[in-house]
Amino acid sequence: MKRTIFLLVLLAIYIFCANAQDTSPAKKPPAALTPTKEAKHLSDVHRIFLADFTRSEHSELFRSLLSEKLTSKGFTVVKTAETADAMLIGNLSIDDEQGRNRVKASVMLFAGPAKELWEGKSDLRQNGSIEQILAVAAEGLAERFSVAWKKDAKKRGVKVVDIAPSVNH
Repeated sequence: MKRTIFLLVLLAIYIFCANAQDTSPAKKPPAALTPTKEAKHLSDVHRIFLADFTRSEHSELFRSLLSEKLTSKGFTVVKTAETADAMLIGNLSIDDEQGRNRVKASVMLFAGPAKELWEGKSDLRQNGSIEQILAVAAEGLAERFSVAWKKDAKKRGVKVVDIAPSVNH
């Protein structure tokens, strides 16, 4: 657990260092992984960039599911860090424990090189397909993020409006 957090913090530091380098056109990194506008509070975050999660055969599926769930909660998931208010990084592991799948996901939301705004974790042991368990984990993390966002907005006196995209059938 501590090792995972340590690795995530190291990733954030690495991203900060990469962004702090000379960014003249000849030396600019191909993709700067830090939002250009730093959110000061969780409720300032509306556009989220989902950085690559740890490499696992299911990382892309989980990112896709999490993107879908965050969008259903009214947030906008963007394709580049430059257009985001904050960046979500994460760690995903999947194990088989006595015939049951165990999915552990840990995510951290950063608004700038070392400004962590939120952290969420999911640890599920269930029967069923990995895809089903990943969907449950993504839904749980998106819901916890939404609740924390609304709580921060209420504390700051920001009007909270539930925005859920319309679904066309």
